[in-house]
Amino acid sequence: MTEALYVRLRGRVLGPFDEEKLRALARRGQLGRLHQLSADGVNWSPASTYPHLFVPADGQARRAAEAPPAGQPQPAGGPAWSAKPAEPRKPAAAADTDPRQWYYELDGQENGPVSRAALMDGIASGRLKPTNQVWAEGMEGWVMAGEVPELAHVFPAQQPQEAAQPTVAARDAEELPAHLCRAAVDSRPWVMTIGIITLVFAAPGGLFGFILLVTGAGRGVPFFVLVGISYLVAALVQIVAAFMLLQYASRLAVLRYNQAPIILTKALQTVGVFWTYIAILMLVGILLTFFGIVWVMAFAEAPPVWGPP
Repeated sequence: MTEALYVRLRGRVLGPFDEEKLRALARRGQLGRLHQLSADGVNWSPASTYPHLFVPADGQARRAAEAPPAGQPQPAGGPAWSAKPAEPRKPAAAADTDPRQWYYELDGQENGPVSRAALMDGIASGRLKPTNQVWAEGMEGWVMAGEVPELAHVFPAQQPQEAAQPTVAARDAEELPAHLCRAAVDSRPWVMTIGIITLVFAAPGGLFGFILLVTGAGRGVPFFVLVGISYLVAALVQIVAAFMLLQYASRLAVLRYNQAPIILTKALQTVGVFWTYIAILMLVGILLTFFGIVWVMAFAEAPPVWGPP
């Protein structure tokens, strides 16, 4: 019995699924040998390394024989557009002889199997767009219908740009290279360490500054008040920086299970804000140092000059 496995489909991580569910996905054509499987969501391998998942079920051949021939009406529960009459068209001869069963995405849901003739009916009726995802046996993965040679010629000629441009959802579902995700995730322990150490140092500094502030205010010692405020400001600056680093680390953790580009984009945006914050702090520190030196040079008393009486 195969342990529960995660499945990476169209750039999205699903599961974990047990062996029975994985076999069902393979029988429906939703899991192919080129898809990625993982036991922990980190280390991935092709589904072809689990050949027992693709052993035909006893009733699979019978169901295939009972499937209606291409070009005939679909049974109840068939294509989503079957209730609507399609515009009259002359189907291509190749569609009537294509033995494959097709799956398609409509309104975010996977549907099928249907014949290619039925799929063309959906295209002709306008329900299926060039950006809808389709898949059939023999294809490496899900692709947009407008990019499939057997279907592209059915779409109206006024929609070539729509077929060529993927939707925002399709772009977000693309998968980042594994080595890029691994390199980003490997830096997470160091980011966590720096963030936690920063918090550890900020806490006692803030407490010490608060004690100095209260003591100086109670005893009327302005120097203690000034030093206390300085410690409190420094502690606040460190805490803000630490929380930025911890937020960046949490986004990297999501990247272990979801390799969509939007996840890495959000992580990079967080670290970009962090470095902008550090740059502003450095600029403020340089300015304060400069004005401090000028103030000392302008207002400090000159040292006494020792000479003969």
